Amino acid sequence: SDAAAAVPYLQKGAAFSLCRISSDRGQRIFIDSGLRSIAQQLCLYEWFNEGLCGITAAAPPGSSNHNGGAAVDIGDTTGWRSYFQNHG
Repeated sequence: SDAAAAVPYLQKGAAFSLCRISSDRGQRIFIDSGLRSIAQQLCLYEWFNEGLCGITAAAPPGSSNHNGGAAVDIGDTTGWRSYFQNHG
């Protein structure tokens, strides 16, 4: 993880996909955020609604794939997008 506050846990399938994606591109993936608690998602959602911290999107608490450990936020989304799409 590139972010000190990122929770370093994911569902097994998501973690395996990240390994395949990284291998296919030949680069390390730096994760800004992975698993989030409902409380963490609430904070992000409120900050998003208030226009704080540069947050450009946030799902309501309980409806984010981060809450189940099946999503990650990364930098360079444009560069990685096709690799993620190729691996579901």
